[in-house]
Amino acid sequence: MRFTFLFAIGLIVCWHGIAQQKELAGRVVDSAGQGIAYVNVILINRSDSSFVRGVVTDENGAFLVQSDRPEEQFLKFSSVGYQEIFTEVKGGEVFLPTITYNVEEVTVSGKRPVYRMKGTNFVTDVENSLLSDIGSANDVLRQLPGVTGGEGEFVVFGKGKATIYINDRLVRDASELERLNSDDIASVELVNNPGANYDAEVRAVLKIHTKRKIEGFASRLRLRGVQNHYFSDLEQLNLSYTTDLVHWYALLYNSGPHSRVDGRNRIVANTRDTLYRLAMDMMDWKQHARYYTLESGLGVTLAQGHEVGVSYTYDYSRDIYEGQDVENLMVNDVLEEKLLNYSYSQNKYEQQKVNLYYQGKIGGKLGINWNADYIHRNARTLNNVNESALMDDRAVNAQNHSAYDLYATKLVLAYPVWKGNLEVGLDFSSMDNEETYLDKENYFPDSWFKSKEKKTAGFLNYSGSTGKLGWNVGLRYERFHAAYYENRSVEPTVERVYKELYPTVSLMYPAGPVSLSLAYSKRTSRPSFYQLRNSVDYTSRFLYSHGNPYLRSSQIHDLSLNVGFRFLQFSMGYYYTKDWIRMSDELLPGDPLSIVLFHRNEPKYQGISALLTFQHKIGFWSPTWTAGVYRDYLNLLDYNGSRIGLNDPYGQFSLNNSFSLGKGYLLNVDGFYTTAGTQGESQMRPEGSVDIGVRKSFFKGALDVSLQCWDVFRSSKNRMTIYSEHVEYYRWGYKDNRSVRLTLTYHFNKYRNRYKGVNSAESEMRRM
Repeated sequence: MRFTFLFAIGLIVCWHGIAQQKELAGRVVDSAGQGIAYVNVILINRSDSSFVRGVVTDENGAFLVQSDRPEEQFLKFSSVGYQEIFTEVKGGEVFLPTITYNVEEVTVSGKRPVYRMKGTNFVTDVENSLLSDIGSANDVLRQLPGVTGGEGEFVVFGKGKATIYINDRLVRDASELERLNSDDIASVELVNNPGANYDAEVRAVLKIHTKRKIEGFASRLRLRGVQNHYFSDLEQLNLSYTTDLVHWYALLYNSGPHSRVDGRNRIVANTRDTLYRLAMDMMDWKQHARYYTLESGLGVTLAQGHEVGVSYTYDYSRDIYEGQDVENLMVNDVLEEKLLNYSYSQNKYEQQKVNLYYQGKIGGKLGINWNADYIHRNARTLNNVNESALMDDRAVNAQNHSAYDLYATKLVLAYPVWKGNLEVGLDFSSMDNEETYLDKENYFPDSWFKSKEKKTAGFLNYSGSTGKLGWNVGLRYERFHAAYYENRSVEPTVERVYKELYPTVSLMYPAGPVSLSLAYSKRTSRPSFYQLRNSVDYTSRFLYSHGNPYLRSSQIHDLSLNVGFRFLQFSMGYYYTKDWIRMSDELLPGDPLSIVLFHRNEPKYQGISALLTFQHKIGFWSPTWTAGVYRDYLNLLDYNGSRIGLNDPYGQFSLNNSFSLGKGYLLNVDGFYTTAGTQGESQMRPEGSVDIGVRKSFFKGALDVSLQCWDVFRSSKNRMTIYSEHVEYYRWGYKDNRSVRLTLTYHFNKYRNRYKGVNSAESEMRRM
């Protein structure tokens, strides 16, 4: 009886103690609102500044701390490169600013790595590096290790084309990257293993995080002149006004690119009895265009933790391509036909885009993120071709009109569960595209087609950590319905429905100075309407192309390993593709002298890649060097049954170097080189480039001047050969990349920091 009584008393006391323990969940974020990993969160007594307990934030910046007397204690947040922050004992979001010292016109930030691993992702700190003054978002992305491309189209080494997000909003217009100034970017995150919250066809993601909005009125004027064979201009004006409750911005953009395009194409086709050689030279083609953009947006804070916003963008463009090409057709080494063509193409389009968003939290824990987009586009293309041949001449005048409508919305709910964060989301999009082709001379039949696509997806994503081990597990279900209509038919010519589950798994483990991560994901690649079509298209007298309605979607299995050690980052990937879609050909039935190109499924396609990145600051020199190697494992046969060798590895190297020369001068010398090798059914030739630039700020940072020379040695030429059973297609192209660029950026009014938080533990701080 006595034992029972004492046990009951002890149980009551223990329960009272547990009940007094208050569990507080929060998240530490940077200036872009992104979580900061491995921040020290220390609970301290106010009375004597003694240590109570401490925790470290996980990969997403989340922390969980217990306090039995929150009114008598406070929290201290600290991390290398960031200011120490002291707050009351409470949950929610904690903003940790970076350490910055202003010395005359030069800004010196706390030393922290420009590139770092965040789980399986690769994060670039733009805000606190020389990249913040480089120009536009396009210029920033060109500097990232393992990323190549430009003008809104970027390829990630070993993965392919990247999908780009700005503040969790999908970029649907590539020109938006040129309008985003590098000075507005906080960081860029390269996602090599996209989770369940991304589209199943996405294999790599570039997430751009912009800086937090700060108080006051600000404006910026950017002027750029580019000289290659011709002169191009760019003008951009940014206006913004921000208070605690409202953020408004407007943008005016005008550019007129003008350049020369050179190209050579060679087609060698063998039908056993006949050898065709077609040479097409397109030299000194001119491209001149004019782009206009008007954009404005408004964000309103309704209450603490609740923000809504709307933006509207209007785009207008006029592109003109014109030039002369010469075609020579040899049949069994005898000249059969010679064509001299002059072509003029004019394309005009108007686009309107509306975006709505809501971000908020309910009850301090349930996070809500909702985005919706509507895009409407009208485009008209006029094509005039004058052909001069050995036998006769002809003129082709054709018009093409297209109308495009897109509706898309995405909802993500996030809630802390156990030792992690659970995300549940819905993703929906609907796209209608209608095109009409008219030929005034009736050389080709008029045509009409319409395509409809609807995607509905739901996903679960759970991320967290136990001790040092972090994880991210996700599952996505996606239903994709596509229908293609021809000749104004009510019934679809081609209709497909794809339904599939896509799992993703990531594991992260920091072992002292070494960061390790391992990731797996399942992705897909679906055939396009063009590849599925029933029609036959005429290319030349011996070459045709048609679709294959029996094509299956490809299933891609990605496995990647990432290792980080101080200033070195290493990544290695392996992928296996089932039912890979590739170009093929066959002899035209009934005509053994003609070849038909089409797409088919190959049983499998696999490859490996490895990339090593070195980034370190050595005095006034900041090098960022990368070296990568890629190899396919693919066996194809030609029409004789002989093996086409397409297993040659290729290397990719970049040597980006920044030099702080004193008095505010910054020099960049960047080099890029790709060796010969194969990828898919393509044999690539070597190419490379060297870019040089110098930047300087004047008038206490109000005026930034940048002078650059791109492709100094005119070596950035695209050369490759594409193989199929009967055909070898060689392509050479140069897009007038060698150029001199002068950019002037003037800030009419500098931002003021709107952070008004005060240290509730100021007296305690003085004693520490």
